[in-house]
Amino acid sequence: MVLLADGMRRNHVMEHEVIHDMVPEKQHGGGMHVLHAHGGESKRISYSTSHPETLSMVNGVESITLVMVRLSEMMHISIKPTLKGLVEVQENGNPALPSDFYMVCTGQQALPQDKTQRLYVLGIREGRLTGRTRITSLIPTESMTADALTKPMQSPELLQLLTAGKVTIYGVDSQPVVSRILPSLQEYDEQTLMINDDGLLEHAKQNPHNVKATHATIVYGIIVLS
Repeated sequence: MVLLADGMRRNHVMEHEVIHDMVPEKQHGGGMHVLHAHGGESKRISYSTSHPETLSMVNGVESITLVMVRLSEMMHISIKPTLKGLVEVQENGNPALPSDFYMVCTGQQALPQDKTQRLYVLGIREGRLTGRTRITSLIPTESMTADALTKPMQSPELLQLLTAGKVTIYGVDSQPVVSRILPSLQEYDEQTLMINDDGLLEHAKQNPHNVKATHATIVYGIIVLS
C-alpha cells in the first residue's frame, strides 16, 4: 500500500536505529490517504521468508516512485517540467515527498546467493543511499495494515483505514517498532552498496564532502537547515 500522510517528522532528529516505545510510535500513524494498493500471490517459489518480502518491497519501491514522480509533476514550479527534470526526481527523490517504508522482515546477513534477489536487495540499498527512501521501519505482523490484502483474515487495522482514514502502527512484547535511517551519499559504487550500515555511517563521517542534503540526511542530523 502507498499512503499519503502529513509530514510528522518536521524538525525531528533521530539516531541511526531507534527502538520505539508507545509514545514515539504515534509519530508513525495518523490520518492517511490511500494512493495505491495491490495484493497478489507470488508466482515464484520462495526458499526463505526474506525472498517474498524482498519481492514485495521492490514492488512497493517501484509503486511509490511512480506515485512520487506524478505528485512531483503536479507540484513542480514549472508549468511544463522537462523530462530531464522528472528523471532527476525519479532517480534522486523529491525532498518535499520523503518516503518511509514499513515492513515485517529485515536481514543483517550478507547479500543472498540467489542472483535475482541479490539485485533486488542492491536496488533497495541504493534507494536508501540516494535518499529516495528516508526511513525503514520493522513492525510486527499484528500492525501491518496491508496484511489482509493477501490473507483471509479479520483486520481491524485495514478496517480502520478504510472507514476512518487512520493508520495505527504499534509494537508487541516480542517485537517493538524499530526504525533505521542512513545519510545519503552523492557518489557510490557497487562496493559501497555491499557495505553494512555501520560501515556506511563510518564512510559518511570520514567523507563529509560526499554526503548529500536529503530528508534522510537532515533527519539523521548531519546537515541542519536554517
